[in-house]
Amino acid sequence: EQQAFYNCSSLASVTMNNSVDSIGSYAFCHCTSLETITIPDGVTKIEECAFYDCLALASINMGSGITHIGQSAFFNCTSLTSINIPNSVTCIAGSAFSSCVGLTAITIPHAVTSIGNKAFYNCHSFSSITNEAVLPPTLEGGDSTFYNVSKSIPVYVPCDAVETYKIGRIGLLHRLH
Repeated sequence: EQQAFYNCSSLASVTMNNSVDSIGSYAFCHCTSLETITIPDGVTKIEECAFYDCLALASINMGSGITHIGQSAFFNCTSLTSINIPNSVTCIAGSAFSSCVGLTAITIPHAVTSIGNKAFYNCHSFSSITNEAVLPPTLEGGDSTFYNVSKSIPVYVPCDAVETYKIGRIGLLHRLH
């Protein structure tokens, strides 16, 4: 449901049951004490701004059914240091992880075909980016997808896909390893 726990500043952890199939827009927005969340396998979509500004969010256990991470879903989750994006995800919308300044690395699963504008904007703590897809995902924002991410970090892609990435329009090509 939209705005289900909006601005519940004392909410510290959430475990959802298997009947939940999506996390609504702004569902946990501004839950500044939320530290951990477990998302069941039945959830297929995380809507826009679902966890926007959850400053204490440090741990997310994402279920294997998620296919879409919405616009600004985890925007400004500054305590988040790592995230395991499930292999089922096909779309990471714009600003999904913007300003998650604690994230140190990201692995983009092989099924992701589209990454939105500024999806990883201002994730300046990245030490590496790994993309498991053989075909490069479409970057809706071009180079702004990874704006303010150090240009000196490596980007890893499958060995048999390096040439495809060089030909395709994908930001950070100069970092391929």
